[in-house]
Amino acid sequence: MGALAAVSSGFDQTTRRTPSALTITFSIQDYNEFIATYPANSPCPPKLSGYPGAKCGKERNIWNFPLVNYSLIINQLKQDTTAALNEIPAWVFTVVEKINEIAKNFKNKEISIDRLMRRRIPRQLLDTLMKFQYNGVRQAVLMNGRLLLGDEMGLGKTSF
Repeated sequence: MGALAAVSSGFDQTTRRTPSALTITFSIQDYNEFIATYPANSPCPPKLSGYPGAKCGKERNIWNFPLVNYSLIINQLKQDTTAALNEIPAWVFTVVEKINEIAKNFKNKEISIDRLMRRRIPRQLLDTLMKFQYNGVRQAVLMNGRLLLGDEMGLGKTSF
């Protein structure tokens, strides 16, 4: 998810408040979480620990929050603090939603691939495959047979 974190900080939407020494920067940590960071030598922004799902990170100046609470926390911070807020651009959330949707569809497809393999491939053959061979068959089925299998010689490619 590091790529999304890098992307999210690439185009800052800064909400400017009255002049302040404190800037809080938001970025996506992973598909379910975002972080708020502020300079290490600054005091903790007011009420940061009181937001839903707030967890202090390993570093004192990093707070983790559930991604679903982003709008709530941003709107509340805009009311509660004079800090400058470097927000996550809206388009980043669109990208994250699409990635989550693709991952969900892929996971559902993987589950149906396992069922399909159990129905179509003799159990005796499936039971004799080593894990990497099973994964190779599974990947071939997932890719509709369009797969270049590059295992080393002697690893049992011809067994399936």
